[in-house]
Amino acid sequence: MLPVIGIVLVPGLLWGWFFYTLHHYKKVYIPLLLILFLAGMGSGFVALLLNHIIEKYTLFWPGAIGNNLSFLGKDIPILSSVFWFIVGINEEFAKFIVLIAFVFPSRHLGEKFDGILFSVIVALGFAVMENFYYLDHYGITVVIMRTIITVPAHAFMSIPMGYFVAKSRLEIDSRRESKFGLINPCFLLFFGLIFSSFLHGLYDLFLSLNMERLAYMFIFLMGSISFYLCKISLNDSKKKLFKKNMT
Repeated sequence: MLPVIGIVLVPGLLWGWFFYTLHHYKKVYIPLLLILFLAGMGSGFVALLLNHIIEKYTLFWPGAIGNNLSFLGKDIPILSSVFWFIVGINEEFAKFIVLIAFVFPSRHLGEKFDGILFSVIVALGFAVMENFYYLDHYGITVVIMRTIITVPAHAFMSIPMGYFVAKSRLEIDSRRESKFGLINPCFLLFFGLIFSSFLHGLYDLFLSLNMERLAYMFIFLMGSISFYLCKISLNDSKKKLFKKNMT
């Protein structure tokens, strides 16, 4: 039993360690990371409930019969396709709740990369919980495949959301008093949620259409976006540290 648990848990911890080591410009509060990982696992249950409600009580569910849309030589059922985008919204929203509850008001959120790291930890907790669910329903073979592919994909999906959560908080901290002062920070939060939800939904849609090659290419694209956001965030951290040492 322990080796099986290790197969589910260890990859998430390793990816978390990888992003943790990138943040060498600032000491990270480890207890917060543990809380976020566990809360990320809890957010998986929230997403599971939301997805069940959509599938059970709306027209949108896998295999729903309706009009088709032609895309890349495939006839795509619109209703079931919309379902996968709603799944993306539900699952990223569940992670978003954790970020807003534990990260946004935290004194430890002081840089853009903080938001990226914290969102990754939440996403990895979510992915680990999801893999335990798949282990119970589909067995170890499916989980091994998901461990290799889906765990990093969840991290890449959520990085834009974490980046914009941090950007929103930093803008609030630095803004001048204005009756319009909260409009842009709120927009950044909304944009980050929608951005990550779209990435998630499109990836799920590709898999639902058995377009695995395109889905795996899309993971590479999401990884490239994540790399870019990490790079500019770490450059900001480096500049901030340099200015601090100069004063």
